[in-house]
Amino acid sequence: MVLKEKLSTAIDYPVFIVNEDGFFKVRVMGFSSQEQMEKLYPALDFLGLKNLWVLPVKKQEEITAQSVVQPDTAREPISENTALPAVEEEVPDTSKPAIALQVDVFHEKSEALKAQKKIRAKLNLPVEIVQEWEYYKVFVTGFHTTDEADKYHSALAKLGFPKISLIKNFNGK
Repeated sequence: MVLKEKLSTAIDYPVFIVNEDGFFKVRVMGFSSQEQMEKLYPALDFLGLKNLWVLPVKKQEEITAQSVVQPDTAREPISENTALPAVEEEVPDTSKPAIALQVDVFHEKSEALKAQKKIRAKLNLPVEIVQEWEYYKVFVTGFHTTDEADKYHSALAKLGFPKISLIKNFNGK
């Protein structure tokens, strides 16, 4: 969280914390090219970040040109009389938005209410306040995809909320 906050205040790109492979990873996203990414290196070095993993940016034609060849794993042909087991296809529930942006955390409920009012007035977005112990967390809700949520990151930062976190599987109160 400290690293995420440090980066969020120093750079103009979305910063997220991802729990992946048993590790918490801080990711800076939103680059359109390798050159754009490389321009950020001096700022990261200045912040004391020397050990970085930079994933290469794949061009669209590289992505579509790749073909996947899978080995033939069939052992015996299936005849018309062979009964196949019924497999229920798992369809993701897209009816209920499950992604939110945690905008900030406050000690005072009045501060959380001010933030809620400001976001609703300026961006016309749904905002929830969730009390957790003695803290009041402010969430912008209603997103179905991370891309949809990313669109509001810079607008929220410009409103004075630089400590934004992406929350997947948000269920609110």
